[in-house]
Amino acid sequence: MLLYGYCCGVTSSRRLAQALEDHVAFRFLAANQQPDFRTINDCRKTRLAALEGLFVEVLRLCQATRLATYWPQLRAYAAAVRQARPDKPVLGVGVNRIGRGEVAMVQGPQQAN
Repeated sequence: MLLYGYCCGVTSSRRLAQALEDHVAFRFLAANQQPDFRTINDCRKTRLAALEGLFVEVLRLCQATRLATYWPQLRAYAAAVRQARPDKPVLGVGVNRIGRGEVAMVQGPQQAN
């Protein structure tokens, strides 16, 4: 559910909790459970290493497919965001194309340069 939320641009714990109430896709992924935002945030904190590994695996899958062609645009976008908002670290950039079933992601600033 967290990965899907990030791909859809829903990253805050409060918004994820609201999405679990409002959107069928989030409900399905959470097995119709509706934890509050504190529980979601605690879960994210305690499983950060596992989530990072999951994101890396998604990146590897994207790289193995034709989605890797989006990486130059994503790197350029990440660089522009870093310039515009130096106070906010860029941890990753993703493009979600639900209609085509594609997700393209660039992880962290080391690849976003």
